[in-house]
Amino acid sequence: MFLRTLYNNERWFTEKELSKIGKCSSDATYRTLNLLRQIKYDQNDSLEIISKKNKGFFLQATPLHSIGETESLFIKDTISYRLIDLIFHEQGYSLADLADIFYVSTSTIYRKLKNLAEYFNENGLTLNMNNFVISGPEHAIREFFYRFYWSVIKSSQWPFKSVSFEEILTLYSEKMSAVSFQLTDTERLQFLYRLAINHIRYQHQHFITTAPNKNIVDPYIKSYSQYMKKFITIEVPAKYHVNEWTFLSLLLISSPVFDELHIDYEIRVNWHKNKKTPAYLFAISIIHAYKLRNEKLIFMDETKLIFRLLSSYVYTVAFPDLTIHHLNVASMLHSVSELNYIFFEQSQQIMSSILHLFPEAIKQFDQDYLLYNILLIASSSLKLEEIRKEITVKLICTVEPLSEEYLSQKLIKFSNHDLIVHTGTTQQDHDKHYDLLLSDIQFDKHVYPHASKTYIWDFLPNERDWKNIFALIDSIANEDEYR
Repeated sequence: MFLRTLYNNERWFTEKELSKIGKCSSDATYRTLNLLRQIKYDQNDSLEIISKKNKGFFLQATPLHSIGETESLFIKDTISYRLIDLIFHEQGYSLADLADIFYVSTSTIYRKLKNLAEYFNENGLTLNMNNFVISGPEHAIREFFYRFYWSVIKSSQWPFKSVSFEEILTLYSEKMSAVSFQLTDTERLQFLYRLAINHIRYQHQHFITTAPNKNIVDPYIKSYSQYMKKFITIEVPAKYHVNEWTFLSLLLISSPVFDELHIDYEIRVNWHKNKKTPAYLFAISIIHAYKLRNEKLIFMDETKLIFRLLSSYVYTVAFPDLTIHHLNVASMLHSVSELNYIFFEQSQQIMSSILHLFPEAIKQFDQDYLLYNILLIASSSLKLEEIRKEITVKLICTVEPLSEEYLSQKLIKFSNHDLIVHTGTTQQDHDKHYDLLLSDIQFDKHVYPHASKTYIWDFLPNERDWKNIFALIDSIANEDEYR
């Protein structure tokens, strides 16, 4: 947090300011800054934290410096990261052994391990405090460690100690030579990470004993199995082979960008459509909800959009308990909310409305990560500027109900904003909440209709009424735009 603050704001910060931002003590702030200073020597002086007595701290970085790499190196140097890394790679350590390795007391290392145990528990896994072995569904353990190591990918260092990059790359190259599709550079690196994690788990005699989630139905799991069989090494007992290659196939079909480069995604979408699978209902419900809120909205390549949403659904169902994700998730959510709050707010509402489409057993999954995926997938198929605030208006004229349609047309024509006008004669929705109620009578606040703002006019509304109404509509639009 200190690093991002210093990097994003080219100014001097006092220790008190940084301590407040980091919600920590002065000692903790100075320790963190000293660690960051040490990292600069590993990056050929591309980064330097300058300190002056009367000014505080200032970050100086070269134009080509990667702030993400510095963050990754800093995270890798923390005791928490190094403990998780050690737990993954090796077994058989005692509490005293760990205390010696990290040059701290046994009470300190025990507290760290207790915190990690809670962290693993938040991800549906268990850390045994006697032998420091992680237990839980094997496919979830592997995906946890994939997310863990991928979260610091910007450090560009191969993170696995018991298997080399060259060894895994050789395995990959040999097996992929007989496969009918080739992965992109990023997909290849992701797959290499997963192969390395599988290899290390095999070394420790950990295999996938039960097939991944039975709620996942997709023909491409079987289609990709013929390719993934090649990556199951001799260490794996025959009785686990199907589970192992099914797991690898699942990782492919749950990737939202693994589309036209490799498979006929239109066939896959049509299969889900014909079967009316929950994944398909999830996808089209999201698209329909966006269109319902934005009548003029047009998605680019809607079939591809459905495919990507299908994949996101499959991944969520496959790994419902995992909450570990890249730090960029929170940053991206904040960034989208700043860029287009209406789009962000609509996406939140839409996600909440489709949660019932997930299996009952996985209701407690990480909704922030799902929202993150929905935002990125949806934004890849539309122009965000087309997502605007549509102000809902309830227009009622008790003196002359036949005038409501005329008045609504005039309202829409002369307004500077997108309006959805419901008249008293055509729509009767007693549960709906409106942005604005226009009426010639005063309703009791406990009686329908419900609205954030109300304007009472006389029939027919005069020029002053229209001026006041349009000003009120402007204020409603501005409230949402600058919230």
